Amino acid sequence: DSSSRMKFKKSPEDENRISRDCTWTSNNASSRCNIEGMVDACRETCNNCDSGFDTDGQAFGFSDYERSEPPTCQSDPNNCGCDNQQQADYRGNISQTANGKTCQNWDSQSPHFHNRTPENYPTMGLEDNYCRNPDGEAKAWCYTTDPDTRWELCDVPSCVVN
Repeated sequence: DSSSRMKFKKSPEDENRISRDCTWTSNNASSRCNIEGMVDACRETCNNCDSGFDTDGQAFGFSDYERSEPPTCQSDPNNCGCDNQQQADYRGNISQTANGKTCQNWDSQSPHFHNRTPENYPTMGLEDNYCRNPDGEAKAWCYTTDPDTRWELCDVPSCVVN
């Protein structure tokens, strides 16, 4: 049982036809284009496969495909949070939830008792009542001063990605 990635010669229509995932496992290298579970778009292209190409891990398996660097977040912690970090890097002074509720101080246990304190999360910037994400939520958030609403997400801007 060997894992194979096919290398293809790119035709003009390939860009619109090829599935993004033409990776499969082959039990029989001689029948590489007749593999159970291969999507039709991959099978069509596999039939035009040039076996002279070896597998080098290139995306899509095309020999002339050039990889680009993955997008990176332009961190600016005082003004925005990086989405790829769920805004855990944000250190600005927004202290209101997206719904307009005032944030509870991180070192306060009223009105909501919690363990997300500066002592328990010393590197997460839990200062005053600013929106933060110390624990991997979808984005920056805070406990609220509303006794009926324990916590809410904040409307922290996302940093630019390039």
